[in-house]
Amino acid sequence: MMNQIVRMRVTVLLIIVAVMWTNHTIWGNVRMESLQSNFEITRGVNISHWLSQSKDRGELRKSKFGRDEVAFLKKMGFDHLRLPVDEEQLFTPSGDIDTETMGLIHQAISWCREFQMRIIVDFHILRSHHFGNNERPLWTDPIEQDKFIHLWKLINRELEKYPESLLAYELLNEPVAPENGVWNELAKRLIKELREVASKRMLILGSNSYNSVNTIKDLQIPKGDRNIMLTFHCYEPYLLTHYRASWTDFAKLDIALTYPGDLINEKDFEKLSDEEKKIVAPYKRMYSKRTIAHEIEQALKVAKENGVRLYCGEFGCLPFGNHASRYNWYRDLISIFQKKKVAYACWDYKSIFGFCNTDKTIKDGVLLAILQGKDIRDWEQKSLIEAEKCEMIGSSLSIIANPYASNGEVVKDFFGNCSLIFNVVTENAGEYLFKIRYTSGEDVGLNLQIGNSRQVIRCPNTGGWYDKFEETEIYINLPKGQSVLCITPGMNGGPILDKFELFKEVTD
Repeated sequence: MMNQIVRMRVTVLLIIVAVMWTNHTIWGNVRMESLQSNFEITRGVNISHWLSQSKDRGELRKSKFGRDEVAFLKKMGFDHLRLPVDEEQLFTPSGDIDTETMGLIHQAISWCREFQMRIIVDFHILRSHHFGNNERPLWTDPIEQDKFIHLWKLINRELEKYPESLLAYELLNEPVAPENGVWNELAKRLIKELREVASKRMLILGSNSYNSVNTIKDLQIPKGDRNIMLTFHCYEPYLLTHYRASWTDFAKLDIALTYPGDLINEKDFEKLSDEEKKIVAPYKRMYSKRTIAHEIEQALKVAKENGVRLYCGEFGCLPFGNHASRYNWYRDLISIFQKKKVAYACWDYKSIFGFCNTDKTIKDGVLLAILQGKDIRDWEQKSLIEAEKCEMIGSSLSIIANPYASNGEVVKDFFGNCSLIFNVVTENAGEYLFKIRYTSGEDVGLNLQIGNSRQVIRCPNTGGWYDKFEETEIYINLPKGQSVLCITPGMNGGPILDKFELFKEVTD
């Protein structure tokens, strides 16, 4: 009888130990609680060039981002901020915390807490590691690696008081190590030491080579740590997203780019110099939602295999190329993210990639709607009106032949007291997408009058007055039946006009 009691007690003890063990995971010599933190994010914004990649200090820096902007972003439907922070701003050369910078971080966190947003502190650039530099001592100097880990401990000491549901740490933006294994070893050390002091903090980990999806399969992710979030960045095709970017080797390239479809037309390619052809050749292929989804699938697979969530911490497309292609690219990405439940943060807010001006006014409502997930819709064409078929008022207007126009003709000299008038008939009242195909050698605009409603339409410089056609678009509300639309030139004149299209959302 006594032996049976002893055996029962031993069995119970073993069960208790087993249960306790399943609630913890060992990685290296560190025990990590597998309880998942409630850091939940869906749609966010990068607050770039504030505490990172900026020389502004003092009052100027303080004025660049404030409480009212967090309130605005919350109102716009974003649920978190990704806050890039550079070592040179946060730490003095001797390794002490810069109290003013840390104060701004505390302030940003408090604003997020006030407006029920989350925030990610992203260690963006180190003195020993800049993703854009060739010299990166972080990977070769053990002292710099020790320093990197020490700096993170200092950051955690300052920020550990905040709830895990409010704040996450992104360990390093876009690591560029000579080999994938070098970053794996350093990340392993860092996570091990952080877990000793921040067992349940969400840690965001990206793979080598600029957070590329192509290296994510080689990333070593701590087994059983449910408070790891996997991140990647998406800027492909790079020629499209960074067209005319001053820091690229194709900054002065002048070529039409199309997405989706063949990015580069064969005739346009043949016009390039031999040097330009070498630069452009890798992008001479077809890109579509399917090709992008295929790339992202690599990251989804790794995240699923490791039981962690996936986050696209950066994606963006500059506004210097074809606007329709730019919007199509954004729409496809957001559609993929929503379907696959990938959290995301756009790059950026009010810099050149962004949807707001530096004075905090909205500069691109179409882009904002796409990022909000409001414009991920299928559209059916309802009307097509060639500009030369419209009723024309004004002596300056003329119709000329143009082989690049959809119907071989365009309306030019659209300035002064003139207008184009046409009718559309709609089966249902509601919101419609109105597109204008045009070409212009400078920034101009149009006015659209529908009854008592008047809207201004931006027509940015397309790069020429003849063959550089692009599309601009706005949303309009129309009643059921016939409507008269009147187009007049903006204050600086109007573009050369090809055609107008009206689309209605397809609903099941």
